[in-house]
This record gives sequence, structure tokens and C-alpha cells, in this order.
Amino acid sequence: MTRTLHADMVTAAQAAAGEIFHLFDFEFSDGTLYLTDASNDVTWSGNTYTSVSGLSHDTIQETTELGAQSVRVTMSGVDTSVMTRMLQENYVGQTAIIRHAHIASDGTITSNPVIVFQGLMNAPFEMQETFEREGGSATISTRLVSPFAIINKVNGVRSNVPSHQKYYPADTIMRHLANISDQPVMWGNATPVLFSGGGGGGGGDVGREGDTRF
Repeated sequence: MTRTLHADMVTAAQAAAGEIFHLFDFEFSDGTLYLTDASNDVTWSGNTYTSVSGLSHDTIQETTELGAQSVRVTMSGVDTSVMTRMLQENYVGQTAIIRHAHIASDGTITSNPVIVFQGLMNAPFEMQETFEREGGSATISTRLVSPFAIINKVNGVRSNVPSHQKYYPADTIMRHLANISDQPVMWGNATPVLFSGGGGGGGGDVGREGDTRF
């Protein structure tokens, strides 16, 4: 897909000196968390982005498959207050944005960072801890997904005929639940056989059991 860079970013890319970094926006229930992989805290568009030395993300690649695009974000060396917020606040289905930015040698940030990924936080934040004699470390990671990933997602299916058959019209199991609630249900075999344990002197008895099949 063709991309058009703002003139400021073109100039920054051609500069002899400067630093390339990324801006991360994570929307939580109590507000947006702003992080950056820059060497120091930076302020852009009125927001201060906290520097996290171990913040990184997978290589972002475009795809023509609907909803297939995703990117994993990993961070370590995070302040405990940030970790607490990630693990306690509501965020599933909230927006996350990754921007590609540039800071000049004089500390000036390019006014038009490029959005390289915009999606949803649809997976939990996972924490991995290591414990050593000299101390330990903790790494937090999550996967951001394309907004298109939830288009085909089935939500709110209830255990009744109309709700179930809206998505699975050929499956009639919900019509029979009341009648089979106290019966064994056999799956995947046209002539199911139940084996019962035998006595001490012989093999087990093989018996046919009344079954319910669909």
C-alpha cells in the first residue's frame, strides 16, 4: 500500500544526525498510558511519553488478509506503577497506537510522527519473571490486533435455539438438551459401545447402551 510521508519526516530521514524512536499510546479505562523507547522521556502533542528502556515490538508487516495483522509488544524495566496499571485496569478492546518518530540533535521532535500500527488490545498482558541471586527481572508482553480481527468474532452466543442457530444453522443440539439432560451422549460413532468392568475370572462384559446421536 502506498504511503505518503509528511515533509517533516522526509527531512528528518535525510538528516545527518538525530534519533529514531517510537511513541506508544495504550488506552486504559482510567486514561491513556504514554510510553516510548527513546532514551529519555519526550513530550509530543501535549503528552509526556515515559521512557522504557526495554520497550520493543515485532516487525510490522502489511497483509491483504482481513484481520490477520497483529504485532507483539514487549517491555521490561517498567516502573511498578505502570505494571500495576497494566495488570489491574480494563483495557480489552481499547485502542493502541504505535508511531515512528524522529528527534533532532537539538532535541526537537519532528511534528508529524508516522502511525505504523493502530489496533486493539485484545489479549492479556503476560508477565514473565526470573529470580536470581543478584536480583530478578520481569518482562511484560501483549499482542495488538487489527480492528478487522473482531469483525468475524462471535459474541454473546446463548444456550438456546435462536442464538445458537444464528451462527450454526445445521446444528440442532439445542433442541434436544431438555430430553437428554440425564442420558449419556455418544459422539463420533454410529454404533457406540460401552465397556463395563468384568469379574475376577473373565473378561469384561460388552454391553450396548441406549445412546443419543445427532
